[in-house]
Amino acid sequence: MSKKRIALLSGIVILAIVWIVQLVQNSGDGITVLKLKKDATEFIIEQPDADPITLTLAKSVPANSDDPDGKQLEQWVINGGDVAGTEKIDMIKKVMNSIKVLGIVSSANDLSTYELDEGKAITITAKADDKVLRTLVLGKESSTGSQTYAQVDGKSDIVVITGTPGSNFPLTADNL
Repeated sequence: MSKKRIALLSGIVILAIVWIVQLVQNSGDGITVLKLKKDATEFIIEQPDADPITLTLAKSVPANSDDPDGKQLEQWVINGGDVAGTEKIDMIKKVMNSIKVLGIVSSANDLSTYELDEGKAITITAKADDKVLRTLVLGKESSTGSQTYAQVDGKSDIVVITGTPGSNFPLTADNL
């Protein structure tokens, strides 16, 4: 074999080895779906320039029911008072029950770049039995407009999640 052919084959082998090493190192990357293990019975929403909103799941027997052991109605109560509409509650439950994390983009020392600092971020906490199930801090939307920068479950990493849940805020007791 000529020296040119040996050099060419050696180059191909080296590139193949580099490619295999990269595949092995990056095999854990990809979309991570974070699902709640338990249904939340309370959501606390903290938004810039607004009072916190607490949504609590209340169960009651319908007033027109003759059967006190019958099916209970589930209603979400806003700050211990009015009943919330199902559309906004369904949106909050959907956001908190399943978060698709596309990847880590930065560490916590870069909060203002992603509008995750206090005064700009929206924080939603899901609880059940007085235990925190999930905390989601929403920052600005990415440049694509279909993803959002966030922090999940108190971790310092800034991640990109699918969707733009922050576009549903600010919420008030009146528009719930």
